[in-house]
Amino acid sequence: MTANTKRAAILGSALLLGGLGSYAIAPRPVKAQSAGGIVLFGNIKDQALDYYLDSGIANDWDRYYLTVPSQDFQIDKLIVQYPETYAKNKGKFDQDRIQLRRNVDDKDIPIESAIWDPDNRTIEISPVEPIPPDITTKIVLSNVRNPRFGGIYQFDASVSSVDDLPVIRYVGSWVIDFD
Repeated sequence: MTANTKRAAILGSALLLGGLGSYAIAPRPVKAQSAGGIVLFGNIKDQALDYYLDSGIANDWDRYYLTVPSQDFQIDKLIVQYPETYAKNKGKFDQDRIQLRRNVDDKDIPIESAIWDPDNRTIEISPVEPIPPDITTKIVLSNVRNPRFGGIYQFDASVSSVDDLPVIRYVGSWVIDFD
């Protein structure tokens, strides 16, 4: 092997290893799971709702973006119910890191209260002002601990209207998949 061939082999190896090292170290932005539309299996009551996750990896810290479609009435409370298996697998929420946003422009919707009730497996969010009809809303859950084990978890969305007799109405479900 000549000196030039040796140098070329060493340079090629260094470039290859350097390239692989930067690939492993450099963060790669990704859009994790998202879903929506019609689900052809399971026990979905109505329709699957859109969502996406920052991570989507089991037993990881994450942020959830859960879309609630616009309604024909004002909304004064949003309710997220999650399955018992999510709770048994140590999935946890941070009620101090819950937000509401308008889906169209990502503007914050001020909230009066956000209550995580682990005993009943619900999160109740009340905006300061009722959300007007025809506004698609995004629930943002930050600092979430994903369940220890991957799988599919069905979260249900319900809303309460500003009426003389407030009624909780089912809106749809987020079918969330964790790797």
